[in-house]
Amino acid sequence: MQPDYTKARDERKGDAGFTPDNYKITRELLTKKAKSDAILLHSLPRMDEIPTDVDITRWSRYWQEAFNGVVMRMALLALVLGAME
Repeated sequence: MQPDYTKARDERKGDAGFTPDNYKITRELLTKKAKSDAILLHSLPRMDEIPTDVDITRWSRYWQEAFNGVVMRMALLALVLGAME
């Protein structure tokens, strides 16, 4: 069964469409298997493939990734619209 990423978490019915356990990145998995300098990125928005308790680990960098994407889009828009040279 394939996860259904076309609907928000609140719109999904039952267990159908949830990410299979062997595809989830859990805190326990990171603690046991990840190298200390590994970096966990995600394109966001996430569903249930990364539990929220992973957010505070040393591996998570998806919030910084999202912030950098916003800054980059702002700079590109400024260049395209002529606000910067």
